[in-house]
Amino acid sequence: MKSKTSFFNRTVFKKNVTLYWPIWVCYLLYGMVKVPGQLWSRLQQQTDMTAYARDYALYNSLRLEVDVAAIAIMAVVCGMALFGYLFTQKNAYMIHALPVTRGELYVTNMISGLCFLLIPQALVFLVTVVLCLLKGIASVQFLGLWFLSVMGIAFFLYATVCFCVMFTGQLFALPVYFLAVNYVAFAFSSGARYVIGYLGYGLGMDTVPEFLILRILSPMNYLYNNVRFVFRQSYNQETDLMSGVLSYRGLRVLAAYVAAAVVIYLIAYYCYKKRRIESAGDLISFNWVKPLFRWGVGTGVGYFAGVLMAEFLDSVHLHVKKPMLLVLVVAFGFVSFFIAQMFVEKGFRVFCRRRFCESGLFVLFVLGSFWGCSKNATYLEQYVPDADQVSRVEVSLDYPVEYKGDSVRVARQAQKEILSHAESYRENKTDDSTQIIFYYYLKNGKTLSRTYEITEENEKLSEVLFGEENKADHFME
Repeated sequence: MKSKTSFFNRTVFKKNVTLYWPIWVCYLLYGMVKVPGQLWSRLQQQTDMTAYARDYALYNSLRLEVDVAAIAIMAVVCGMALFGYLFTQKNAYMIHALPVTRGELYVTNMISGLCFLLIPQALVFLVTVVLCLLKGIASVQFLGLWFLSVMGIAFFLYATVCFCVMFTGQLFALPVYFLAVNYVAFAFSSGARYVIGYLGYGLGMDTVPEFLILRILSPMNYLYNNVRFVFRQSYNQETDLMSGVLSYRGLRVLAAYVAAAVVIYLIAYYCYKKRRIESAGDLISFNWVKPLFRWGVGTGVGYFAGVLMAEFLDSVHLHVKKPMLLVLVVAFGFVSFFIAQMFVEKGFRVFCRRRFCESGLFVLFVLGSFWGCSKNATYLEQYVPDADQVSRVEVSLDYPVEYKGDSVRVARQAQKEILSHAESYRENKTDDSTQIIFYYYLKNGKTLSRTYEITEENEKLSEVLFGEENKADHFME
């Protein structure tokens, strides 16, 4: 009689629970201290048990910012322990020689990890509910929201760990891959904004627009900032009492990440089915990922090191123009490209005709990306909002001067005058430069700011801008 197909192995699950019990016990202790322990301690310190004091104590105990980091660490540790046999060839061959399918191994280890993450939090939830009822805290619905949140975050982050496990054969590469997957979009966005801000006169990283999709593709950072409890405080002067309202936000965000986690678990399972056993010990398990690694490391390090060197030269008053910055980025990127290949090959013999041809394509890619950053920087540098789009402008010299209505044109005229001498100001920058900041408050609710450093006298600018600052009315405002 043909046996039925199974995706869960009880023996492997029992082995996981008994062998790795210190992991989930430590996580349980953390949860007990963080939520019911902290709540009990804060309540004991209260002399006047008002509703405000109880809700504020509950808010401090349920804050999810700490939980996101703790769950991430726990998820990575579980992945390193449960899938540890994939990181040495001896263990990999031994485990896969047993009468257990890859499907059973994957699903059993996945369920084991989720149990390590979820069961301790369920016990913490039950203990905290009992404590709240004993202390007269009626807002237990927020405990339910906290429990749903930590379960959803753990479900998603462990899916990310399972996904990363399949792409490496080295134990300590797993945490690096996990951080890379969670922050690569954020790093790409921040890096591009930083380079554009450096290339454009008057720009800064904060003045370059950021795309929402790149924030969403950085899960840990997005969860940290968008799934949380909020406690709004107010003070009543008549009764001389503080009051507060506890609220929660981010349920839709959490639901979206949970749905994405289901897809990630399935992709990780497919990758496990295709993974070569002999890849244990390799930095990268799949050959098609190796070019992405080389190009990613080369691009990231090239831009970072190039701009860092340019800023150092600027600090000693050696102005670096765009062509020189491009040379620095390409040079650092080219070297980093081959260093990344050395890590992949675990040796120094990486110089061959095929790799040099690929490095040529990589240099073309860097040139194209630099051209795109330069064009964006030039556009943002020269952009001055139309007068009919502006509600008011603040120009900060020794103190901010406000321009409204028809006087907005004065600020626009001053900014255009500065931009007409941008290259001269940038090349001759000194420590004694005069800083001028423009804040545009647009009618659509958005704001725009530019910061310029003026290094030489400009009669027209002095007449337009400094003359307004010296007026008594502006000074009195």
